[in-house]
Amino acid sequence: MFAFVVGFIALFQGHIKTFRINDKKAAVALLVVASLMFIGAVIMLPSSRSPSTASTTADAQQTTSPDTVPASSQTTSDPATSISPPAPNAVRGILSPVDYWRQTFAPDTSNDCVAEGENQLNSQDAWRLPGAALACAQDPIAPIANAWNGSIVNADLYFNPHQDAAGALAAATALLPADIQQIGAYDGVDTSGAYPNGSCHTVVYHSDAAAAAVRQTQPTWTDPDKVSITLYTGNTTPADGSDSTYAPADIHLAMVGIGGENRGADGTVHC
Repeated sequence: MFAFVVGFIALFQGHIKTFRINDKKAAVALLVVASLMFIGAVIMLPSSRSPSTASTTADAQQTTSPDTVPASSQTTSDPATSISPPAPNAVRGILSPVDYWRQTFAPDTSNDCVAEGENQLNSQDAWRLPGAALACAQDPIAPIANAWNGSIVNADLYFNPHQDAAGALAAATALLPADIQQIGAYDGVDTSGAYPNGSCHTVVYHSDAAAAAVRQTQPTWTDPDKVSITLYTGNTTPADGSDSTYAPADIHLAMVGIGGENRGADGTVHC
């Protein structure tokens, strides 16, 4: 179309001088028409890109694989921080549900607890702790345990062979919250009358974690922030007793649980 119009114009421009006047008028008219056709042809030229150009651009847009994630949208995760660490003052045995004990410590038998001198009630559950201490406790189905929503609030640890006071305290404090702070230590006495020389040693700790756990189930509990460990060279006796004189280098039993020292009405600390 474009070439035809150009040729048409050239033809009339080359021969217009040979026409007569009337013919020249016609030729001029034809020339005007041809010029208009040329302008129309130019206007009607495609304004879009050529197919080859469009295809090339589309190919260039598909060079990125659909599996490739743009760098700006990628997310990274640090394995060291993606999992929150345990709370530093979380309970670790005392005030923990019995399921925690069953999942954390190796099971043992009630007979082993009784053989060490434990009573039947506190021999209902038994575990072997790291370091070989034997932990004996009342089962959470018992009334006192039910009052604590199935949590262990007291446990008796037996050491055989015996430990010194430092070793016994290390094993016992591992069952207490990590935020404990010692606030007192007391020598206790036997009150049963059967063992006039019987004695024990009680260490008392403060713990915000223990206080929070106690308040969840027993909001009116006295001194909810206190937990304690009482050491015996021999065994306990009924009525706050001890059948042996306390010797720091020879510990057979550590009673660990909630509450502070067992102070009697007379002001003395009882075993």
